[in-house]
Amino acid sequence: MLECVSKEELHKACYYQLEQVALDMKTQCEKLGKNVETATVVVDYDNFSLKQVYSFQVIEFLREMTGQYDANYPETLERCVFINTPSFFPFFWKLVRNFIAEKTATKIEVFAHEGWKPALLEYIDPSQLPVHWGGELLGPDGDPECSHMIGRGGEVPVELYLKNGPKVLDDPHSVNCSLERGEHLEVPVQVERAGCILRWKFQTGPGHDVDFSITRGPTGKGKQKEQVMQVTRIKCDLVPETGQLENPEIGTYIFRFDNSFSWFNKEAAFLRFASDLSRRRPGSGQLVIDCLYLPVWYF
Repeated sequence: MLECVSKEELHKACYYQLEQVALDMKTQCEKLGKNVETATVVVDYDNFSLKQVYSFQVIEFLREMTGQYDANYPETLERCVFINTPSFFPFFWKLVRNFIAEKTATKIEVFAHEGWKPALLEYIDPSQLPVHWGGELLGPDGDPECSHMIGRGGEVPVELYLKNGPKVLDDPHSVNCSLERGEHLEVPVQVERAGCILRWKFQTGPGHDVDFSITRGPTGKGKQKEQVMQVTRIKCDLVPETGQLENPEIGTYIFRFDNSFSWFNKEAAFLRFASDLSRRRPGSGQLVIDCLYLPVWYF
């Protein structure tokens, strides 16, 4: 999926699912007349491929999500059961185990292709478990996988990969620059009125990442710069990095791209940057583009 959507969009999808689980717990509390505070999760690794493991983006995404899960949804996991794990799963598990809190890790059980059905029936009532996984639940028209409520995984068609779609580089209004080791680029963007939406999109060259941050310049004498977005290392050679600030305060916003962490001499991190300022027309949801692809200054 990280080949098809941005990391931020996938984060939002995961948070949405977690919030839906929280709402379902509340519904079950009212229905059953007792507290329901934890959930049992089943992860089916059938058809899981080595290609999905051998990816920096995947490992980084899992690291971030497990951290967010432990921080924002503590003690909501009753247990997690991995089933149909492939032969290389121990290698994958070693990569992600360090990201998982010890209390969470003790609730995880791992099964290969055998022995998991009795375990699931021990934890889940057969009436709530689809026939495909050893239960009694059937979907519409006798569907044993209950695909109306359980989304099945699988290979994503290559034509849907973002790398095969339009890139920031392809936009004639984008700016192309390079950052040698130890260099940085600061792009000032002026917001002159309230009610704007400040958007940005940028992409690095193949195999490169960049430290990205946003500050708001001093608004008066004696004032200090305000950190709007903390420094974050971003790898966006395949998927452009996008973001926006809604209704930012009037002032100068400094987009900083930093390559000072690079260990490669004379190695350039190519950066294509484009931003736009939009404002909402009063009384409507329509966006009016006022200034597209602002100029870039080098420091």
